[in-house]
Amino acid sequence: MQIFRLDSIPWLDGKAGFEDWHLLEDSSALDILNRAAVSEARQRPHDRIAAIAGAGTAGLYGLRLGEAISPAFAYWLSKPEGMAYAAFESSLAPLVDEGCALWGRRMTLGPTPEFCLHAPAKCELPHPAQAVSLTSISATPRWG
Repeated sequence: MQIFRLDSIPWLDGKAGFEDWHLLEDSSALDILNRAAVSEARQRPHDRIAAIAGAGTAGLYGLRLGEAISPAFAYWLSKPEGMAYAAFESSLAPLVDEGCALWGRRMTLGPTPEFCLHAPAKCELPHPAQAVSLTSISATPRWG
């Protein structure tokens, strides 16, 4: 798991918040996480956090291009209307060749855009994007 502080979240009217990423081998592992989150030992903390996370969102994203990295920036973007997915991914391939990773939404609970490009440094994208600077606050990153 990797936890990040975001100073300004575009889809939450610029409010600050946190983002945590859990890398899984496949989506079947979500069942295990779901059961563990509300197990006897975790039920009360889970319920307290859920009660104060009214504007929170969640999503399931799959890695589409590149390799998982511990990013400094996240670029949230949507595929331009009328553009094929293959052409969209091809347009981002040069950034992936420079060490970025493209994630695509599979399921979400909230207003996040369809794609997230993780980048090790600030970069220019060929499409409009909402850039978010990430500050890692996890004591023990497990990826990147």
